[in-house]
Amino acid sequence: MTNLKTITVSACTGLAELSSGKQDIIVYPNPTNSTLSIKTEETIESATVYNLLGSVVLEETNKSFSVEQLPAGVYTLQIKTANGTGTVRFVKE
Repeated sequence: MTNLKTITVSACTGLAELSSGKQDIIVYPNPTNSTLSIKTEETIESATVYNLLGSVVLEETNKSFSVEQLPAGVYTLQIKTANGTGTVRFVKE
C-alpha cells in the first residue's frame, strides 16, 4: 500500500480555540449538555449554530447561551466579531 495517509489526533481539553485578529476566542465546555460559553475580549456581533445539514438552529449575540433545546449531536458554531469570523465544532450531549 503506497497511498497511506497520516492522521494526527490531539488530546481533548474541552476547549475550542479560535484566533480572530489579535484576540483569541475560547468556546467551552465542549462537549456540553446545557450552556455554551464564549470567552473573548471582543464584542460578539453574532453567534450562529448550524446542524450537520447546514441549517441554522440557533442565533445569539450573548457570550453565554443555552443549548439545552438542541438534540444531542455535532454542531458548528460560527462567531462573528468586528475582526472577522471563525467557526468551531462542538458536541451537544
